[in-house]
Amino acid sequence: LTSTNTNQRTAIQETRASSYGGYAALCAATVTPERFTCALAACAPANLLTLLRAVPPHPASRRAMLHRRIGHPDTDADMLWARSPLSRAHDLSIPLLLAQSADDPRVTPAESAELVAVLRDRGLDHDHLVFEGEGGRLTTPANRMRLRAAAEAFLARHLAGG
Repeated sequence: LTSTNTNQRTAIQETRASSYGGYAALCAATVTPERFTCALAACAPANLLTLLRAVPPHPASRRAMLHRRIGHPDTDADMLWARSPLSRAHDLSIPLLLAQSADDPRVTPAESAELVAVLRDRGLDHDHLVFEGEGGRLTTPANRMRLRAAAEAFLARHLAGG
C-alpha cells in the first residue's frame, strides 16, 4: 500500500496485483473515504464470505489456516461480512479504479460488478478493467502494463492539481 499526499489528502493504491493489497485499498476507501482522494484495487476481494467459501478443500492445511486467521464462513459469517468492503459499498465517495481477473475462482467478477454498480449509482468516477485469461493475479506482462498505464492515467486525472 502506498500513499501520495495531495492537499492533506491521500490517494491509495495497491502496489502489486495481489489480493490483500486490493482488499486493503477497498477497506480504506469504504471505512475512511474522507482521508483519500481516490483508490486503486486489483484482484481485490470485496466479500470475505465468498472468498473463503471458494477456497479449495485441498490442501486442507491451507484452508484451515485461512479459517483460523480470517474466520470460518459458517461460524463467523456476521464478522466476515462486517469486514468485507462490499458491506460498506454505500460509503464509497471517492473515485475507484477496480481491476479484475476474469477467471479468478475466488474473487469473482460478480463482486467487482457489484462495486461498479454502487459507483455508477452514486455517480462516482470509476474505471473497471477486466483481464481475460487471468486467474487470481495478473501474470502476463501485457496485462500488467495495461494496468500500470490505466493506473497512471487514473491517478493523473484525480491527483492533477491536487
